[in-house]
Amino acid sequence: MIIRAELKCKQTGCEADTCAVDKVIELPSPRFRLFSRALLADYDFIAENKNAIRHDEDARHCLLILDAEGTDGFLVDPQGYNYAR
Repeated sequence: MIIRAELKCKQTGCEADTCAVDKVIELPSPRFRLFSRALLADYDFIAENKNAIRHDEDARHCLLILDAEGTDGFLVDPQGYNYAR
């Protein structure tokens, strides 16, 4: 899956980056709600899957964290860390 998204801090415009989803992680709704309210906390599911992310010049490689029972999700590039970046 390839998604175009902008993953920048303090953005002043919109220039979407090409993002490749290397792994999809579905969380039960209660856990997804906790995750969505504290994105900067360390998470075991990111720590366990951050090595599944490839690195190349063609795209930003990410994890797609989804609510298993809903329609919400986050595109996460942990950059080697255990929290959502």
